[in-house]
Amino acid sequence: MAGQKKQIKTILNKIIKTARMTDKEKYGNLPDLVYPIIKKTLGKEEAEVLQRDEWNLLLETVIGLSGGIANKHITNEQYVELSNQGTRIHQPRNWVDLYDALILMYFFHLRPEDMPRVKSEWIYQKTDGSYYLYLEEVKGNRLYRHESTSFREGSDAALERIKKRKPKGFLIFTDSYLTGRDVGDYADCQVLESLNVLLQHAIEVSDIKTRRKLTMMNIRHTAFYLLIKEYPDDFKTVEDLTVLGDVGFSSEKQLRETYVNKVHAESKVKRVKKLGKPTQFEMIKRVGR
Repeated sequence: MAGQKKQIKTILNKIIKTARMTDKEKYGNLPDLVYPIIKKTLGKEEAEVLQRDEWNLLLETVIGLSGGIANKHITNEQYVELSNQGTRIHQPRNWVDLYDALILMYFFHLRPEDMPRVKSEWIYQKTDGSYYLYLEEVKGNRLYRHESTSFREGSDAALERIKKRKPKGFLIFTDSYLTGRDVGDYADCQVLESLNVLLQHAIEVSDIKTRRKLTMMNIRHTAFYLLIKEYPDDFKTVEDLTVLGDVGFSSEKQLRETYVNKVHAESKVKRVKKLGKPTQFEMIKRVGR
């Protein structure tokens, strides 16, 4: 972030300078901008993730808050008939949308910024009956399109279920009050804000203990973490992680540093404890005595 802020600072200074030179009479007296001190962070904080039992509990809670319908095959008419009255956390239809968002991120490693733009028309079915996501718009509305496939079983059923209840248009929150998406204004359309509010309420109801309030970004972290933890032999080489990174808008380096190393460390601690051998920290404590 510090680097990005410095780049923005440079751009703004150049704009001021260019304006002064272009029209001295109109812009010649523009003052220099005063910026706060840009502090460089010392390091990246470890991503907080949910463990498998916590993830399962979260899904069960969201299903319950939806009235037990979020994981069912329902028609578009049944989806629309779900109540959307009252505050966000009291609307069953919202919990169906949160469930769909969680499932999409879990199976396809989508990013939070993809949630406002993903559409039913982006769900495709192959001749063999399997489903995949073909993102027509990606970060920054670039022309580059992206095919998202899943490494987990159950993704076909998930997409079939979602498309059945939302056969056209946006997949996450279809109400018109979330304005701006029809003209590409995804940043200010309230989709992510609403998902985060619902997610944090569901975590609280589930009594899942976290260091801080989680967001949909933590769900993305959880999807990567659980996949690598549960299938370690399939995601250990550079080639394996590169393929996963290409599918999930990440990189081999980032996946290794963020998730693989974390899984290895957790596994090492578990093995050492099981063997009853003292850890390095325990040995230091003993020497200190």
